[in-house]
Amino acid sequence: MRVVYLGPSDFSRWDQLVASHPAGSAYYHRLWLRVLERAFPCEAFCLGCEDTTGQLQGILPLCWTSGWLSGSWLCSLPHTPFAGALTTCVEAELALVRAAVDLVHERPGAWLQLRPPFQTNFPLPELVEHPAMCTHTLRLPSRPSELRFGSRRNHHCVKTAFRKAANLGVRVQRAETQQDLRRWYRLYLETMRAHAAAPLPYSFFVAVWELMVPAGLAWLLLAQKAAAGNHGVIAGTLYFGFGSTMLAVKTGRSFKWLALRPNEALHWSAIHEACESGFRYYDFGESPDENQGLARFKSKWGAEARRLYRYGSSTSRDVKRIAGSWRSGPIHRLAAGLWRAMPLTATQFAGAWIYRHV
Repeated sequence: MRVVYLGPSDFSRWDQLVASHPAGSAYYHRLWLRVLERAFPCEAFCLGCEDTTGQLQGILPLCWTSGWLSGSWLCSLPHTPFAGALTTCVEAELALVRAAVDLVHERPGAWLQLRPPFQTNFPLPELVEHPAMCTHTLRLPSRPSELRFGSRRNHHCVKTAFRKAANLGVRVQRAETQQDLRRWYRLYLETMRAHAAAPLPYSFFVAVWELMVPAGLAWLLLAQKAAAGNHGVIAGTLYFGFGSTMLAVKTGRSFKWLALRPNEALHWSAIHEACESGFRYYDFGESPDENQGLARFKSKWGAEARRLYRYGSSTSRDVKRIAGSWRSGPIHRLAAGLWRAMPLTATQFAGAWIYRHV
């Protein structure tokens, strides 16, 4: 096995590997790396692993980034639930991970974090396992008519909620202009403020809109109601689709209109679209352990919860400890209360600063 840097001449075989791999998704696509580079202060690149015949047997997308809290670190990938090595064999995975470890050793004080889609037993003492959030994934049948959402009772509840949304005038359609994106972004800010979480900067979504949407890798579904104001947008979800998986990436919604069941309308429409398009999996995204309500909402669709893990060099344990203490205790509760009291515009600027410097 030989590890190489992948460049423009490798784009075709890079795309082919991701598209054909059972765990392939848009998070491994080269355009996702360009989005990260444009929206955040990072240096993105991709390692490839070739066999003796020159055939590509695996890839490992990586980003160098830094912050005053985290220091200098190499990650696969930042602002991404899972990435890690995507390979056809264990030998290729081990070669790529060892190459990443070697890159970190070349920068004193730097550390490594890998975010594979599945729990992995790396035979490397440099890597320490850290549990992260759970993601919820629904396995899709070959035809939309075969879709079943969990138990018979859950399937009936989901179908009833979708019909209720439709009867109340909720319609789902794709965003067509960047103005649609801007309207949805305000709902995203409202949602993130309610969860006391830092919102991604608007520049991130513009990068997705300009790079991934034209390539057919991303789209924004909007739930609209004519009498709802703000041009009728009451909820929306950003989706990525490539390889075997459609990903629900970010959601924004107006809490005023939740009784109309726009979330059920969005997921129902997206899941049927995913099935019709030949995707094998529908990923509902991550759920914080403390938000059991969100986990139950995703589980009722028949989605299977899967614990994600981070694998970091030993120096990253201090960062994990700091992050863990920040997410719990009186300091976190005080900060969450203050965050929820901030104007939306203030949370937007604060979130942009956090993602750029922390």
